[in-house]
Amino acid sequence: MQLAHRLRSAREAAGLSLAAMAASVNLHKSVVSRMENGKRTIRPEYVQAYARVLNISVESLYAFAPDEFSTPVQDRDDSLIGVYEHDPSGSSGADPITSGVASLRMALDRWDTPPDGNIRSLPALRTAVRRLNAHRLQARYSALSLELPDVLDELARAVAQATCESREEALRLATLAYRAADGLAYKSGFLDLSARIVDHMRRLAAQADDPLVQAAVSYVRTETFFVTGDLATARRALTSAADNVGHREGSSVSALAAVGALHMRAAVVAARAYDPGDAWAHLAEARRCTQHVPEGIYLGTAFGPASLRIHDLAVAVELGDSPASVQRATVWQPPDDLPAERRSHYYIDLARAQLDLEHSEDAYRSLQRAHSIAPQHTREHPGVRQTVHRLLATGYTSSSPVPGLVLRESRH
Repeated sequence: MQLAHRLRSAREAAGLSLAAMAASVNLHKSVVSRMENGKRTIRPEYVQAYARVLNISVESLYAFAPDEFSTPVQDRDDSLIGVYEHDPSGSSGADPITSGVASLRMALDRWDTPPDGNIRSLPALRTAVRRLNAHRLQARYSALSLELPDVLDELARAVAQATCESREEALRLATLAYRAADGLAYKSGFLDLSARIVDHMRRLAAQADDPLVQAAVSYVRTETFFVTGDLATARRALTSAADNVGHREGSSVSALAAVGALHMRAAVVAARAYDPGDAWAHLAEARRCTQHVPEGIYLGTAFGPASLRIHDLAVAVELGDSPASVQRATVWQPPDDLPAERRSHYYIDLARAQLDLEHSEDAYRSLQRAHSIAPQHTREHPGVRQTVHRLLATGYTSSSPVPGLVLRESRH
């Protein structure tokens, strides 16, 4: 039984109408309808929202669904897209990501009492933090998992031993290092750890008293609301953070990049809540900022004209505007100098739009492209797995499959 069918069956068994469920999970009725009919990606936070409303466990919703969330790796004959390299429960330490996450948990636990060790100069620590975030942006999660724990311990020592003059910079660097840590946790499915990291980042940023760093944390905090399905709070928090930066920091390039990124993310949140007017309004605000901000990485977030175009596609896909999404994609592709994670997102979203139009071969090719750009990110992206399942449901088989993108039904 497909996950979409499970959601519909569970709702109907509880005696809830489609409209009642939509209101309860804070989604537009058409979004819920498309999910239950297998025509829209079912994000993990939507499943959690269903479970909360129906007062049942998330596991019971996934229990009989033939997808990556319900079946342990060892019980499958093959995965549908590459090899799922780790267990988000943290029960196995066999692979680099799981081992690295275990060490990351320890570093977070002992933040206020780090082990003894050396402390490099602040310029050297800046270089180390930039390297961590470069790993995150390029979706090099295995490399990130190996380097993170030692740097986090070193930054904890730096903050504890800093003088008044250097403490604020050490706190700022620690916040950005944990930004990279959250990327590893969230993208790899360790959502409980991600929530802990976001709370820690908020405390560090508050002590640093840097509104731009606080804006970067507000951008990341949206992940917590995605998991809980609290899109209304996410929108308020992002808008408030953007207003705060605008009022305090004026129109410097860094401030405009921070404001633009917050509006860019708010647009996606509004689209998920199926509020087209608000979504396009936030994109318009972000577009205004790009007029004065070149494409670049600002406090760990890619922002600029190209990043905005990628979010324009994401918003259109969330709103179900697949024909326009596909049409725009025929005349533009993300430049090669954009971070791999962001470029792969573009093709993952494009595949969803193409499949909505029943362009199965095009959708598969877009997933191929995403995989070639960022293999780890693509393999572990829940939207990719659901697109693959939708392809399988249509009976599609590729005439020229590639390694890492295996279209093969699981057997239970």
